[in-house]
Amino acid sequence: MAYSDHLARALAKPFGGDDTYEILRLAFTAFNSLYRLELAWSASDPEVKLVRQIGGRSDAQTAHSGLLTNSHAPTGDAENPSYREAVELLVNEGVMYHRKHDGLEKWSKAANDNDLPGILECLYRIRCNLFHGEKSCRLVADRIRVASGARILPNVLVQIRPA
Repeated sequence: MAYSDHLARALAKPFGGDDTYEILRLAFTAFNSLYRLELAWSASDPEVKLVRQIGGRSDAQTAHSGLLTNSHAPTGDAENPSYREAVELLVNEGVMYHRKHDGLEKWSKAANDNDLPGILECLYRIRCNLFHGEKSCRLVADRIRVASGARILPNVLVQIRPA
């Protein structure tokens, strides 16, 4: 399945509940396709470097800026955040990530609302934590981060296209 197919499936899902995790999973499948198609990826490159490169693209920056400007009023619901609320969570709180092989625990945070490479790195850490077993959708704090990722990633991706 291609980039656009995964993204279309993510955007078709209703936001909330169990679908929120599926939205993030599908959006990341599309995102992985995007950076592997566009960037000179090799097994020796850390994926987080590629994630940050996509965040630095001018079309991604323009999309993010427009989404921040046009973000709906605050929802007050951390599990169904507006775009701006989702970004602010990653700026203010960030994401703890764990590496099992060496026991490293580290916080990843975006520097500010306009730091799209940092925001996408936080989303990548959420994805890694979920896919590799350090986070789950049972804990409220984890669901809030998944909801932030599900709100941000597909909305940025839909406005950029593979080269």
